[in-house]
Amino acid sequence: MLSFETMDSFVNERDLKILEADKYIFFVLRHIIGGKCELLLTDHERLIICFTSKPFPIWIWTPDDAPREEMERAYQDCSRTLLFKR
Repeated sequence: MLSFETMDSFVNERDLKILEADKYIFFVLRHIIGGKCELLLTDHERLIICFTSKPFPIWIWTPDDAPREEMERAYQDCSRTLLFKR
């Protein structure tokens, strides 16, 4: 299970660097995380979670090489911690 308490609520150059590998994703997520977010969590390595406001979705980013289990765990942990009920 993810430990949201150990994740940061800010992005820095490490987050931008991991997103640069995919220019389209970088453009979209950079725009989102650069604005006002109701929720922003990152481990600066393999997971970025971002929510701006309703009616927009919660964005969950994992790297392209993330195993399906890692992506599913991130989704399930967000779901269990009521992030999807915002």
